[in-house]
Amino acid sequence: MEGWVCTLTGVAATGDVTQLYPVWASAGVDPASATNGQIMRYPCGGVLYNIQIETDGSTAGSLELYDISGAELGIDVSSADVITDTQLDTAIAANNAKLIYEQNFSATPSTPINVSPRSIMKGLAARYVQTGGTGGTIKLNLVVKGGFRKTVKVG
Repeated sequence: MEGWVCTLTGVAATGDVTQLYPVWASAGVDPASATNGQIMRYPCGGVLYNIQIETDGSTAGSLELYDISGAELGIDVSSADVITDTQLDTAIAANNAKLIYEQNFSATPSTPINVSPRSIMKGLAARYVQTGGTGGTIKLNLVVKGGFRKTVKVG
């Protein structure tokens, strides 16, 4: 198990979803242009043990957490981390993604949100839907086993 800290920027309810990686899983190369020996990163299965939301003290909203791998959908989540709302909706309709956690929260600091362990089949992605605007930030403190991998392009 490892602790991840991921920062999310507030978006509208139809905003982009962010494929989550720990900060030390630096961006890889776009698989479409990768050559032998280059490093790529991918989401993968694992277990989510805990979530804590740290607000910026001025914005509220809701957190949506999805079990999805943009890579399985042909989206470059190796050198980038964006899954559009349309891509997400298409994946959910095709049973290639699912909402696994949703939590509303206020702007004021609150007690940590503890969840029971949840299996991740594909990878983690999240969206911070900000109340009354966009651009605020939150930090997610996650305890995760697995959830990503880095690999070297061969063949």
